[in-house]
Amino acid sequence: MNLTGLTYAWITTTIVCGILGEWVGGGWTELWRVLLAGLFLAVLWEGLLFKRLVFTVAREVPAHGSLGEALHGHLAVTNPGSRPLLLETQQSFPDGMAGEDELAQLQVPAGATALRPFTTVPTQLGTVEWGAVYTRSLGGLGLAWWPRRVDVRGTVQVVPSHLRHQERGVGVQDLGELSQKVAGTGKELLWLREYRQGDPLRAIDWKATARRNRHIVRVLTEEQHLELMLLIDAGRASSLQAGALTRLHHFANVAARLAEKAVCQGDLVGLVVFAEQPLRVLPPVKGHAGLMKIRSLLEALRPSTREANPLPATLAARGLLKRRSLVVTFTETDDSDAAGQLLQATSLLSPKHLPLVAGIIDPAVTTLHHAPAQQWLDPYHAFAAAESLQVARRNALHLQRMGAQVAVTSPERLDEAVLTHYQRLRERKRV
Repeated sequence: MNLTGLTYAWITTTIVCGILGEWVGGGWTELWRVLLAGLFLAVLWEGLLFKRLVFTVAREVPAHGSLGEALHGHLAVTNPGSRPLLLETQQSFPDGMAGEDELAQLQVPAGATALRPFTTVPTQLGTVEWGAVYTRSLGGLGLAWWPRRVDVRGTVQVVPSHLRHQERGVGVQDLGELSQKVAGTGKELLWLREYRQGDPLRAIDWKATARRNRHIVRVLTEEQHLELMLLIDAGRASSLQAGALTRLHHFANVAARLAEKAVCQGDLVGLVVFAEQPLRVLPPVKGHAGLMKIRSLLEALRPSTREANPLPATLAARGLLKRRSLVVTFTETDDSDAAGQLLQATSLLSPKHLPLVAGIIDPAVTTLHHAPAQQWLDPYHAFAAAESLQVARRNALHLQRMGAQVAVTSPERLDEAVLTHYQRLRERKRV
């Protein structure tokens, strides 16, 4: 119970009357007792009324949410009584949900429902159970706020992020096949166009060339189906926070979107989750059923307590791939101790396969590197941050010299960087 300003004013008046009673005497002597008894009875009456007060609280929010993306919902407070209700609410967000839990005041008319909107961000995969809602309502006389804890049961299933419709690409069939336009080879004629430098001679249509008196080539379709293998580091360091999510959760989001993008274009996608040894292995699959298997494994991702070693995972992936493929390894690149294993794993893939290494630069490290010194330890923090960034850059250069593509950037840009690399490599027929 929290007293209001009206109650404190009543108490102050009672004290003043008591002091006057000692000074003046007479009828003032007993007045403070009457005021105190009246306050006690009024508060007691409010408490009895509150116990009989009936209202309901419901949490209306989607049953599924995407990791790291805002989830919008609202609390619905229903007042079936005959008088208006002034209520304050505060949610208790569970682990795995980030949101503001400040007090919000609601005026609920008699026989009506009031809504309090809220926004939360899922920060862990799996099933998250909602916490309780704490309320307090103003008594009928306005003397006190009376608390009540309301258990509003419910769960939300948090899954990795999805591609938006416009991100699937113009002209790409959902979960279908992709026909690539190539001059001179394929199965179906699309159109004729003038010869361009670099077109193969076999692409020239000699009859059309004779009719138009200039070289004309045939543009045909070529069905292209690639193999893509995703290697995800679930070692001890993957549990480190990088912005709003852990590194592992960033990897899961990007891997899920990349797999969806690849399946939409008719490619085969495999998955290896590893720590010290491979934890989950899924051979390359295609189609909607294959994508659901990949997403199911990603939803179950949890960081291991052991250090990561990409060598066994790379060997497992190489045994599953039957032809030249794009192998995307999501791992840390700012650890000098693990750099040697990553370089060895990359050398096992080249030149038969095309490796792509994706990593995260922690924004907190970048901030420390550029922040002005204010405390005596700040220069040492900046030096350590600069050393971490230098290690990441050095490892990226070594990987590039070995023929690997590298996408090491901030968590916000990792998704765009990886999908752009994949699309460019595919368009250039590097795999």
